[in-house]
Amino acid sequence: MTFVVGTGDEADKTQEHGVRPGGLVGQTRSGAIGGSVAFMPRCQLIDYKYARPDVDLWAIMACLYWMLTGGTPRDFPPTADPVAIVLREPPIPVRERLPTIPQPLAEVIDGTLAEPADTVPTSASTLSWTLRKVL
Repeated sequence: MTFVVGTGDEADKTQEHGVRPGGLVGQTRSGAIGGSVAFMPRCQLIDYKYARPDVDLWAIMACLYWMLTGGTPRDFPPTADPVAIVLREPPIPVRERLPTIPQPLAEVIDGTLAEPADTVPTSASTLSWTLRKVL
């Protein structure tokens, strides 16, 4: 996936190719989990084999959350089962980790990470446009 947030010509480079490996869609074993659970939405964990492209947008926003705050959207204590954390715990609002994040940006991040999502962009281009609008 190429995901560029920028201005001018850079903004035109947003493309959707999916984060999952090409050519392997539909070949995931039942019960298998792929990827890092810390950057995975609950819906992907519940039904990984049939995850829709919007799980990639959740993962992108989880990466942005991590880059801004230094933490993942959920806390994963060392003795806890990470799968249970994703299934039971909601994401921590970004401003609880970093209060200096501007409110409009926090709303985009928290809205995208909400489960079920409040304001989920439907494509990488929409997410890119939304982020540019609030920055």
